[in-house]
Amino acid sequence: MGRIRLSAEEIKRRKLVGYEDRKLLQRIGWTERTAASRFRMSQPQLNRCLSGKGPPLKPEIRAWLRKINDFLKENPPPFADDILSALNGSSSLLPEVTKNDS
Repeated sequence: MGRIRLSAEEIKRRKLVGYEDRKLLQRIGWTERTAASRFRMSQPQLNRCLSGKGPPLKPEIRAWLRKINDFLKENPPPFADDILSALNGSSSLLPEVTKNDS
């Protein structure tokens, strides 16, 4: 029993899909190790999916990654200097407190 031979088009598609998935993981700030743990797969298995050497991630995982990525595009986290400014009282991240509020 031998390995299944993939067409050049399928190899190219797998690489492209894996590249897209890797970019999604980077955008949400996950390492391969974190993603493998969250997706309950081994790190080598995830690496094969992302490199195109194995089958792509399951469609439901890919859809979830896209949803998280879209959410973060619309709701970016604050940068550290924004948080520090907020803690020092010089940022619009924290709601303004007026005398009527206290």
